[in-house]
Amino acid sequence: MKCIYNRIKQLVFLNGMIIAVPLLSSAVDPIPWEPVNDYVLNPLEIRAGDTLTGEMITTVAEWEAYRESLVEYAAKNAFGRAPAPDTYTQENVITGTRSLQDGTVILKTVNITIDGPNGSYDWEVKVWLPVAHAPVKVILFVDHRGSFWGDESSSSYFDLDLILSRGYGAAYYSVNSVAPGAGGGKSSSTYKEALHNKFNLNGRNDWGLIATWAFGGLRVVDALLDKNILPDIDEVAVAGHSRSGHTAEWMASQDTRIKYCISNGATDLFAFTGDPAADKQDLGWKTFWYCGYFSNYYKANWPEVPWPEDGNIGIALIAPRLFALGSGQNDKLVAKRYLPSEYYACVYSQPVWNLYGLLDEVWTKEQYSPQAPIIRRNGNLQYHMATHGHGLETWDWMRYLDFADDKWVSSPLSGN
Repeated sequence: MKCIYNRIKQLVFLNGMIIAVPLLSSAVDPIPWEPVNDYVLNPLEIRAGDTLTGEMITTVAEWEAYRESLVEYAAKNAFGRAPAPDTYTQENVITGTRSLQDGTVILKTVNITIDGPNGSYDWEVKVWLPVAHAPVKVILFVDHRGSFWGDESSSSYFDLDLILSRGYGAAYYSVNSVAPGAGGGKSSSTYKEALHNKFNLNGRNDWGLIATWAFGGLRVVDALLDKNILPDIDEVAVAGHSRSGHTAEWMASQDTRIKYCISNGATDLFAFTGDPAADKQDLGWKTFWYCGYFSNYYKANWPEVPWPEDGNIGIALIAPRLFALGSGQNDKLVAKRYLPSEYYACVYSQPVWNLYGLLDEVWTKEQYSPQAPIIRRNGNLQYHMATHGHGLETWDWMRYLDFADDKWVSSPLSGN
């Protein structure tokens, strides 16, 4: 059955760009599966371990029943298993409160303590709350670069001033606080020397770097939603760039309390080139990002052994909540061969969003363009391409906040 591609649109000028805004929205027919190559996984195809069964999910109820097993499979075979809830306790305490910006913003410092089998570990998180907008929606920024320099600092990378000026709260989580050295070249070994050491999880299926960061990040979400210490927080979004963008996605894939996920410059779809040798080479230096067992997949023959997870699967797991992804036109780390990966990840996550009736149109692989700036929306999905390289700039934040204004504030679907 062919898809319904035609939708009535309005052309709107935004900062010199033309974007298409749907006027009519309805679910489309089932989307024909036309991947860029045989290595891209269809999120609706049921798998039994490493076997793709050929059976397809056809309803939201079937997807939601299947979704948790897909998360567990990705945890066991790709990112690695993090500590189970019954293996630790958590305490959240406010350790400092400051009034900023002439009393319009309150900064709270939260100390999080995790008590595991091998002792306790604690770290701090900063939370900025605009007083006039309480209860407030908070954007948790996940950072591996160590790019925050003070309680009142703001930069294009973490545009705190812009976030607050738009009426949102902000929180800052440095992954180095739970995995020291994780942003540098030594991270392949040093990330296990802090929070990781409080648990006895060193097997081949146990947490790698991203799972460690995500576990710490989800404990931050616990603290942000702890009404005993932060009663003025309504909902939480998570945002990250590059490998922190992968972390944000994995956090949101696992935890539906996260209502909006922002992933910037995360080179999001491994399998899109159809060149296993090249993709294996690229993944070789990233092995510690994932669990030890993951090497069984990128060293195996594709597509006979399907991946346990990929970027489009991670995005699909976030449906029907809000997801926004950004690319840099001149991203040298992604280069020409990898640049479409972020757009393709959105394209090949669409079958799940379509189940929820959340597509205004069907994006296709042929529609990819390396031109910038581009802003595209499709229901609860947004994709943009900026003119910069491998970075996160104020222009990107503006696009993410525009999407939040239009969707997070008003759409009940973001709360599912």
